[in-house]
Amino acid sequence: MIYKTVFTLIVISSLLTACHSQGVRDIIVADDSNNLADQKNMLLNQSLSGINTILGDSINLKSKFIFLYNGSDCETCLKKGFYLINLLDSIAKSQVVYIITSSPSIGTDQIRYGYKDYVYYDEHDLIRRKLKYIFTPVFLFLDSSNRIQYVLYPSYKMGLKEENDFIYGHL
Repeated sequence: MIYKTVFTLIVISSLLTACHSQGVRDIIVADDSNNLADQKNMLLNQSLSGINTILGDSINLKSKFIFLYNGSDCETCLKKGFYLINLLDSIAKSQVVYIITSSPSIGTDQIRYGYKDYVYYDEHDLIRRKLKYIFTPVFLFLDSSNRIQYVLYPSYKMGLKEENDFIYGHL
């Protein structure tokens, strides 16, 4: 009898804790969405004049995609980001996305996400520092004067429409 009572109490307390945790997670996700929207607005038309210190002078395109990440980003978000990078590059039949990271484990990331092109290392986190340490991973679409024209935060919640708008709207 006492075992049934203790078991019932444990089950009920577990359910209450799980429901409370889910509610907290929902609040955090909603708060992050608001922060991301605010950050997108802040980034638009901002100049990334120091980008050439990382990419060098050899990359001189009319416009370019930058994928920025660091070593402590959401793994599913990185997986989605690298999926989009590989998709963009395959559609364009050349490298159109330039990846910049402050993560020292570049080779491991390339193997993990099946990426074969060069990844630029921002050893001192200059780009994120210039952008006030924005959330990453993030795609930045730059025009010929290195002004940010479009911002996309890849995540597992992205739908096909959002992916297509991003890809075909900027190629």
